[in-house]
Order: sequence, then C-alpha cells, then structure tokens
Amino acid sequence: PPVSIRTALEQLAKQTDPADLEKPLEAHAAHASWALQLHADAVQFARAALGAAVQPPRGATELLYSFGGLGIQVRLGRSEAANISPWMIRVEYLSRSRRDTASALCALDCGQPLSDATGELAPDVLLVTDPALGAAAAQACTAFARSALHSVYLSIAFTRSAALPLPQQHAALLMVSFCKAVEQDLRRRGGGLMTELRIMRQPSTFQLAEAQEDLRLALAILHTLQRVSPLLRPGSDFQKGMAAKLLAADPGAHMTEAEGDGIETVCQLLCLLCLSPELDCLFTPTPEAATQRSAVSMALLAEATSRGCRALLRSAHQQPHQAVGEVRVGLSPSHARAHELARRALGISEESCVAVQPDDTPEPPSLVHPAEYDLGAAMKASGNFFLKALTNCTPFAVVGCVGVAEVSRDWCRAEGVSMAEAIGSASLGNRLALVLADAFDSRRISMRSFLEAQLPGASARHVQSALYVQGLLYHDSKSRRVGLLPLSAPERLLEHCAQESRKEVYLRRLQQKHARVHEATKGSKRAAGLAARRARKALFMQTHGGIPRLFTQAEVADLNASRSPLDQIELQGTSPGLLRHHCCFPRCPLYLVDLRTAKDRAVGTASAQKGPHAPPRRHGLLKHLSFYTEPDCSYLPGFHATALQILKSKPRIQLGDFIHRMAHAYDMVYNERKSSLEGRPNRGSMSHGEALRLIEELWGQQVGGMWAP
Repeated sequence: PPVSIRTALEQLAKQTDPADLEKPLEAHAAHASWALQLHADAVQFARAALGAAVQPPRGATELLYSFGGLGIQVRLGRSEAANISPWMIRVEYLSRSRRDTASALCALDCGQPLSDATGELAPDVLLVTDPALGAAAAQACTAFARSALHSVYLSIAFTRSAALPLPQQHAALLMVSFCKAVEQDLRRRGGGLMTELRIMRQPSTFQLAEAQEDLRLALAILHTLQRVSPLLRPGSDFQKGMAAKLLAADPGAHMTEAEGDGIETVCQLLCLLCLSPELDCLFTPTPEAATQRSAVSMALLAEATSRGCRALLRSAHQQPHQAVGEVRVGLSPSHARAHELARRALGISEESCVAVQPDDTPEPPSLVHPAEYDLGAAMKASGNFFLKALTNCTPFAVVGCVGVAEVSRDWCRAEGVSMAEAIGSASLGNRLALVLADAFDSRRISMRSFLEAQLPGASARHVQSALYVQGLLYHDSKSRRVGLLPLSAPERLLEHCAQESRKEVYLRRLQQKHARVHEATKGSKRAAGLAARRARKALFMQTHGGIPRLFTQAEVADLNASRSPLDQIELQGTSPGLLRHHCCFPRCPLYLVDLRTAKDRAVGTASAQKGPHAPPRRHGLLKHLSFYTEPDCSYLPGFHATALQILKSKPRIQLGDFIHRMAHAYDMVYNERKSSLEGRPNRGSMSHGEALRLIEELWGQQVGGMWAP
C-alpha cells in the first residue's frame, strides 16, 4: 500500500539524535555536517507537523522534495524488467560526488537532471552509510535508509513512479552499485581507449588517489548492505544457501536463473564472495581452497558471459539475416541466432561444413565434423562483445570483485580483523581502500592476472574467445546446468564449439534432404494412385461410354408391371429422361439394378410422406457413377436437358443445326467448368470430338424413335 504522510512523519519524529562515537575523516567533515543537518531538519519538521505547529504536505512524495538523505550520485539504466524484478536494474555510472535526494528530485522535476563534479550525467542518488562521515552522520543516513520515505524515493529512482516500491529495490541497487564501482576502476586500466561507451567524461587512465576514494566508497556500499539489508546479515538463510552453491563440487551448475538456483544476478554472488563469513574457508591459504576458488571464479566469469550473450541475442539489432529454409525446423529462434553468431565469430563458412549425400544415397553411420576456426575473427568478435555492458554484471565486474575479495581477505587475515570490522571503521576502511588501489595499480587485480591465477598456462586469447563462443551456444539455464567443458583447455573448447556449429549446419541440410525425399516418395505414391484410379475408370468406361438410354413414362410403367413392388423404377425429372436410382447404361452389369443404399431408402420413405416435391437422396447411384468426375472430369451437366430444350423449341430441326446448337451450348458449359476447375490438379473435361460423337448418338436415339420431344 502507498506510504501515508502520517506514517512517514511518525518514523522521522521517533528518530533520536545520533551519538557522536567516532569523528569523521577530515576530508569528509563538510559532508558529515550536511548529512546531520538534513537529519535534524527532517526530525524537527516531523515533530512540528505531528504537533500541529506546521501544515504537513498532502503526501509522502511531496515530503521528499523538502527532506531527504545524503548519498552519492548514480545514473541508472531503467527497463521494464527492472520494474518487475529490481535485480535487473543496471547502474550505468557511479560517481563519487555527494548529493541529497531532495535536491535530485527537485532537479528531476524541473527537467534539469543533475551532473556530477566531472560533468557526467548522474540524476539519481544512492544512499550510503559511509563510516568516513563519522558515527553520528552514518547513523543519520542509516535511519533515513530504513524509513518509508526512502522506499518511496527508491520507487521513483527505479520506475520514475512513487507507486511501485518493491522490498528488494534497496539491496539490489546496493549490490549492483558495488560491482559497478569495482568494474569502473578495472576498466580504467584499459590505457588511452575508453572501455565503456556509456561513460563519456571520465578519464580512461588509472589514478591512484581517485581509485582509493572509489574503492573506499565501494567498501562503504558493502557496509550499508550489512546494515540495512537482511540478506547479508551474518547467519542469514540467504547467505547460507548461496554459500552452499559456491562450495558445491560443480559451482557453475548452481548459478543459473532457474527456479532451483534462484540467482537473479551474479552481483549477489560477488557481494557474498567479498563479505560473507560463510565463505572464509574459500580464501584460506590451502591447495584445496585455491582449487575451489579457481572453480568458483571461472564459473562466475562464464555465467556472467552467458547472461551477457543472452542479452545480446535478445537485442533487435543482432537479428541474423537468415531465410526461412536456412533455419532447422525445431530449433528455437534464440539458438538459431546463437549458432549464426558463433559461426560468424569462429570464421566458419557454409562451404567448410559437411555436405549431405545425394537424395538417393544413405548417409554414413558416423561423421566427424571439422574443428578448424579462425582465432583472429574470434578475438575481434569477443573483444567487441566484452567492451559492452549488456547486463548489470559484466565479466570485468567479476574479475574486479574476485580480486577485491582475495586482496581484502588476505589483508584482514594479516591485520587480525574481520571483513565486517574493516568496512565498518573509517580508518580501517581507508587503509584497506589504499591497499586495494595499489593492487589495481600494480595490476595484481587485472584480467591478465586473473587468467594467469585461475588458468595457469592457458592462452589468454583462446580463453577470451572460448568464453564468448561458449556463452553464445550455452546461453540458457537448461544447457548451463548440465555442466560445460572446462575453460582450462580453451583450444579444445573452441574446437568443440566449431564442431557443434558445423554439426548444426549439417543437421539443417539433412532435414532438408529428408523433406525432399519424403516429398518425392509422396509424389510417386500419388502418381501411382492416380494411375490405378485411371485404370479402374477405363474399365468402367468400357460399359458406361456413350449416351445412356433414356426412358419415357410409358416405358417405366411397362417395366414396373413385371418388377417387384420393392424394386420399382422412377424417372428423375421429365419424360423422356434418366432413372432416379438405376443405372441406364445397357452394357453395365448393374443395368436397371436398384442402387439405393439403406439410408437412401429411409430418406426416400420419409420424403414420400412429405410430398412429391421432397428432394430425393441418390448416394448409391452417384457413387456408382463417380468415375465421371474422378480422377478426371468427363461429365457434361445438363446434356439431356439441353437437347430436349432444343428439340422442343424446333421439332423439325435437322442434324446439322442440332449439332451446331448443342456444340454451342457445350462450349458455354465447357468454359464455365474450365473457370471453376482452374487451379485444381488432375481434372479435365470432355474433348470436343467426343462431345460431337455423343451429340450424334443422342440424335440417333431421337431419330430411331426411342424418345420424342
């Protein structure tokens, strides 16, 4: 529910004056005074408002524009996913400049987002309990961080709406910000080139003094996490569960987003690696601890790369230009894109993939796909990928945080203090930050040192390429949970990925071959069936060719006189004409045989009760004569009716005129049927010569006196 103004005021009014147990560092005395003044003004106003001495604002959101807490400026990368899951938030830039939340909101409301001291855009504020400000100011910052007002501000920072506060927003922002702080220092070791496109005004070279302040703030973020988040409090279930995953035999199989693992972001594991007492055993100076630490470190690096590859595959501008026939049926779109990008990265052409055998030749029982790849192309593609920050935890963040965890725990062990004591003290935290900055400066914490420590003897070029290609091909949780090939042998891993990419091309070609063979087999079966039906029709036409006999009403009466009452014949239409249920071809074995089915008889009985004009059912006769329409059409509708109409209109017509008129009517019928049958295969119509023959035969019946108009 929305935070009420009274709840916010009561929380502020209950806050006591902070105890001054530890003085602030000299360089941060002004910041400490700023934080204490913000706290005093908020408490004084809250008490006055509750005592009706002043008029309170209408809501908690309005109160935030006047009172807030002191923090450091950040720039967030908001997304729709982060609106639902706070762990998806990205920190694009973390500043060392101080700002209070009220000033940030006022600037945002005025349409003038804040920039920090270097000119970098940083419109939001991350509230940090910084021991360097002294105990009193730190206590004031912690009090505001735990208040309902801060949850409203976090909702605005995450979603630009005060109506969407979520419980994990503060912890998520702190964890992602810690990893970003370490990552920024590691990226500044890149020399004269800017190693992150989103940061424009920051120096790309490493500076010791600035790095010490950045790392001191990173340690203060860890201290804030311990103070305000129940997730990282010593002995919490979250810490125990996550530590058990990292200490497992195969840690990489337990770092996915799947329901059983529940790792929303790799930042969670990196913060635990630096802070949790449950993982102290991972940093003891023993061979067993070093082996497990190496496995954990490489698993974290591979997981961060895989998640970045998945974000790359989802981005719209990376859609591969593949035709429909170039994607194997049954392969998901993301995996199709992954294989396309992997082949492009490894320099694999279609010609280098195994070709299928001809359609009439079976495939060999076993195949070995080529394992060659282009290392130069893989280095270029992977280098472009690693420079991008597609998720909130990049491979740079993993390398930096693992190095910070190792150096910090080694220093704490040498000083005889715990990690919580070191980050909670202004003096100890400042000394530790200097040690960490020196480790960055000496390149003890660097990508090269990381690979040399975790994968001694491995080629850094091959490891970088293998990380990227493996992340593409195994980007989903299901494939990563079954266990992947180790990065300790990157050459063999790249060869395996090259074989898998070529295998996918072969499987696609094989699927297309099977489709062609199936279609050809189906076509030959269809042709054989058509030939068989045409052969049966030829036998049928031997007894049903020409013109059927037409009967007059008198002839029907004579025939019925000698037939059974259950087998009476009747005309279909006017006299002379064809019979309703009996075949009228004299050469047919079923000539004048009742062809009604049981249902025809039943419907005929019911129709007789309804009257003489009820429509009959003639399925039996029509099935007997079905060869006139199947498989080829040789049926002229209305042939007898047309002849009768012509003869009735001109009783003394001559043969030539009769043929001319019938042929003219036939041409009209033929054209009509031709248009209706267009596009239907295996259908034809009667030839013109055959039609003329039938017309003459019909005339012969008329001249012979078999029927008269």
